[in-house]
Amino acid sequence: MITLPWSKDKRRPHKRKHRILAKKDPQPIPEWLAARIAEADVIIGADECGWGCVAGPVVVAACILPKDYNGPRIRDSKKYGSERSREEAEKAIKEHAFRYEIAPVSAFAVGHFGPAATLDLAYRTALDKVLDGTEYKNPLIIIDGSRKIVGFERKHYAIPKGDDRVQAIAAASVLGKCWRDRYMTELDQKFPEFKFSTHKGYPTGAHYEEIRRYGVTLEHRRNIEYVKEMLEKVGKYGHGSSQGA
Repeated sequence: MITLPWSKDKRRPHKRKHRILAKKDPQPIPEWLAARIAEADVIIGADECGWGCVAGPVVVAACILPKDYNGPRIRDSKKYGSERSREEAEKAIKEHAFRYEIAPVSAFAVGHFGPAATLDLAYRTALDKVLDGTEYKNPLIIIDGSRKIVGFERKHYAIPKGDDRVQAIAAASVLGKCWRDRYMTELDQKFPEFKFSTHKGYPTGAHYEEIRRYGVTLEHRRNIEYVKEMLEKVGKYGHGSSQGA
């Protein structure tokens, strides 16, 4: 018998709620980081999107903003009140950024290699691409979170809540989320039973109910326990199995 992930808790803990845009300044950056920003000739920020999802790719965006950036204040992508406001921020970022890159890693790769390894791969890919051909003397690379990138040889720093404290990281978070949201919305046409445009592959109650009713697709991650249970029961992908697995 396959049990839904929240079957023992009717509160459905997998369904996340994000606060609406806070009308206050972000947390101040620590002094050591402020000193390094002052010394750097350019700031490169990077952030991930989709790491905690059940379906769809993990995406990392990297963005190089000028130190004297004077456009609209950029926030953590989750703190925009609507998709429209986030897309307006995306447009402003693309107009002001020196360079930016998006590095998606497929759901199949996440399921095969695991979320941590694929996240590191996405970070390395995005940052290598955005820095390719540049000749910055003292670049400062900062990523969101507390975990540094495994296998990335360039000097970099990880800062918790960086997407709400450093403009370059916030810009990367917006670019990555907008790219991934569009990708998930396009999946509605391929898999109409799944409302990917609504839940974007996150572990919501409605999404798990769709998996229970219709099986799993090649966009679902094999490392997720519930997806594995469904595969063991059905024996193959319920959708898109002709493409291989």
